Amino acid sequence: MSATLKINSISKLHEIFGYPEKPVHPLITLIDFSKIHLGKTDDNRRNVLGFYLISLKKISGADFTYGRMDYDFSEASLFCMAPDQLSFVSNVEEDAQTEGWGLYFHPDLIRSSFLNDKIKDYSFFSYDMSESLHLSDKEKNTLYSVVQTIEEEFSANLDACSHDLIISGIETLLNYCKRFYSRQFITRSHHNKGVASQF
Repeated sequence: MSATLKINSISKLHEIFGYPEKPVHPLITLIDFSKIHLGKTDDNRRNVLGFYLISLKKISGADFTYGRMDYDFSEASLFCMAPDQLSFVSNVEEDAQTEGWGLYFHPDLIRSSFLNDKIKDYSFFSYDMSESLHLSDKEKNTLYSVVQTIEEEFSANLDACSHDLIISGIETLLNYCKRFYSRQFITRSHHNKGVASQF
């Protein structure tokens, strides 16, 4: 039986990743994947995160499994997870590398906000979303700009407006993700119809 590691706190997440910087907020963090060294990990260890994750990542020298699906991150791809979903990295080579960023936030961050109910409408958090989303450079820059704004807000001295601005930033990020996923599937649908016509 494979061991399963449940990670429920941002500080524990930083610790498990061996992340060089300490978290500045207890419920949200932005991880720079280039600062994580996968090294040789226990291939039998499965991770269950107690967070939402929105990430743009590229992995070389390792395999990534989410639910029952294997994902190809040899090119930078957008990837999203909901809390309590299973994922694990396996076949990690000594020189394995990761690039990109991941925004992790705890459900408690949005629990008393409008986003708590609305987030269920974003289908890309589901195990059923079996496609990676490949973005143009312009789309990558758009997402990173929003992510940087969120980070600036939760890293600053918190005041009465901070929470609302963080939540609004996350909603903006989710809506861009929704737009980009919709664009990919519309494009794929048109392509498939063209192939069917030719056939």
